[in-house]
Amino acid sequence: MAQNKETRSYKFVVTEEIRAEWDNRIHPTLQDTLYDGLKAPDDDMDAELLQKCQEQKAADALKQVEAAKYRLRNAEYALEWAKDRGFETEFNNTRLQADVTFAVEKVAKTIDTHRFHTNAAHAYWYYLQ
Repeated sequence: MAQNKETRSYKFVVTEEIRAEWDNRIHPTLQDTLYDGLKAPDDDMDAELLQKCQEQKAADALKQVEAAKYRLRNAEYALEWAKDRGFETEFNNTRLQADVTFAVEKVAKTIDTHRFHTNAAHAYWYYLQ
């Protein structure tokens, strides 16, 4: 009787057969490394569910992008307000500039998150074709 071998794919443990099928259905325009962080689907039904989950995560990430942009505008307004009213102390400028920098980084990070989940949904979509 053949042994059912398992392999570790990032944080997911799958059989070699499932992983091989997943590896043979890699989307031609997505980076191969994207697949390292994705669960290989057990079957088509699982792939459909995983695709929907990734689409929902992408939609949520897009809302987070909008919220991060709002926080960035607020941080920029606070910095501008302090300058306009003569509250330009070294402490104030450093703190307010740090708020702006943090908000810029948050926008970039949430855009990357949105891209990852969108691409993940595309990977599952391609698997189903």
